[in-house]
Amino acid sequence: MLGKELHDRMNNIDAYLDLVMDFARRTGREEAGRDLSTYIRERLEFIRERVAGAPLPRVYYAMGHPLFALNPGRFEGKLVEAAGGTYVNREIGREGKPGVTLSREEFVALAPEYLFTSGFLTSTVEDTLRYCAEHGLNVPAVRDGRVYSMRPSWDFGSPRWILGLMTIANTLHPDLFAFDIEEEADRFYRRFYGVPYRAADANRSFAHPGTEWR
Repeated sequence: MLGKELHDRMNNIDAYLDLVMDFARRTGREEAGRDLSTYIRERLEFIRERVAGAPLPRVYYAMGHPLFALNPGRFEGKLVEAAGGTYVNREIGREGKPGVTLSREEFVALAPEYLFTSGFLTSTVEDTLRYCAEHGLNVPAVRDGRVYSMRPSWDFGSPRWILGLMTIANTLHPDLFAFDIEEEADRFYRRFYGVPYRAADANRSFAHPGTEWR
């Protein structure tokens, strides 16, 4: 499998599930592949069905720094859209690798209602809010405290993106979703990694910004 083909399939939600089954067949783990695919697809379809016709809040996705915007086609943005949000990074009009640096004016003009920082290269919620305050990045997400740091590997690459999708859905549409993320994570880790979720390395809590993962 060519590198570009692999990247493209990993960067598309539905193609990702086909990729899981492709790897499962190549390694003689078809039953395990079907189990993982079914787990992901059931939750993905449930979320897509529930958000159909729902309001679409404006969501901005940064990487490591509030003014570094992820590219329009990034997987993280596709999770936002699947969870019932408008991925405002698509409005930027230019791309880089893996994103571009915005001016203050460009960022403010996007007027995001929610701000996420990618788990790939994250920063704490406190640092993000501090930077925004110091640089006059006065947007609805900052004023309303809707700033979040995603847990590493929960929004790109790893199958754990399904946990990220459920987390984003909870955040954008609390009237539609009430996933118990800690319970879902523990079930996922035990079922597919053979370890309890709490055995994972501690990181910043998404559900309670500024607190530690226990």
